[in-house]
Formats: sequence, C-alpha cells, structure tokens
Amino acid sequence: MRQAYNRDGELGYDQFSVFEQLLTLFERETPSLASPLASPLACQVVLELKLHPSEDPQSWDEFLARHPGSSRVKIVRTQDELALAFKRVDVVLGLISMALVEAALAGKPVYSCQFGRKQRLAEEITRYMTVCESTDELWRCFQAPTAAGAGPRSGLAAVLNQSHERLEAVCISMATQAPGGLPYGH
Repeated sequence: MRQAYNRDGELGYDQFSVFEQLLTLFERETPSLASPLASPLACQVVLELKLHPSEDPQSWDEFLARHPGSSRVKIVRTQDELALAFKRVDVVLGLISMALVEAALAGKPVYSCQFGRKQRLAEEITRYMTVCESTDELWRCFQAPTAAGAGPRSGLAAVLNQSHERLEAVCISMATQAPGGLPYGH
C-alpha cells in the first residue's frame, strides 16, 4: 500500500501503520470495550502475516525487528497459499486486496482496516466486507455476536469485474479442498 498508493501519506494509512495499530490494540487493556465475561489480559492473539507478492520482505523484516510481538501477541509469517492460511485463521484482516474477497468467498469474517483513512479506495471491493476506520471500531466489531463480511454470492459479484482467472482459480481451489464443496452450498 505504501509503495503503490500512499507515498506522500495521502491515504492516511499503510500496511505498516495499520499493523502497528493492530499490535497496540491487541496488547492494550480495553476493559470498556471487552466483554464483561472476558479478561483482556487472558487473551493470546496470533497474527499470521502474509505479505503481498509485490512487497519487499526486507521492509517487513526491519519493521518486525522493531515490533517483535509480546507475551499477548505472537507474530507468525507465512508463505503458504492463501487457501491454506484461511483454514488456520478465525478472522482475516487486511487493507484493500483481492485476497480479502477470496477470504470472504472462503467464508471467513473479513475486515478492511483503514485506520486514519483520508480517502476511499476500491469501494467496488470493500463494500463486500466490514471497513473499519479505527482500532476502536474494529474492536467493537470483534465484540459483536454476528460475523462480519458478506456471503459468497456478494463476494462473487465483487470479483466478476476484477479478475476472471483469479476468481476461477479460487472457486476451483475451494471446491476441491473444502469437505462439502463451496461454503454455504453455493
């Protein structure tokens, strides 16, 4: 995001600022937002980081050297295919990406983290997921009893005009790897 769309800070966020805010969110105590039955101190969060194929891994190595995680937050880098990563996670967080649409198609709750957003991008993609403009908004979503994101049909509509080849590959992958075929029987 920083290299392609936010060189001068015009968006108000990038992958590094969002990740840093996520670390802060998951490390801090948030008793006013937490469920009365759950202690924020008892939470252990694993953030599985999958880089965009065009990203420079060295920039993330440098970032993670400054932000190694903590006893409450563990950071794991993965190079697995998206479908395998989606199977391991409960929620998918990102900025704006076709990978988020793929996560929605895989039946995962998906959040587009645009913390401090100054302008909107790719609304044709983000309208099929929950967009959060602050960490507090994201935390409130996590506390809500309903899952975020749209079902596969609306996710399918989001990608039809984006990449037919990628859509086809995702659907084939989901159909062959999922025990019952596509999520929700679609």
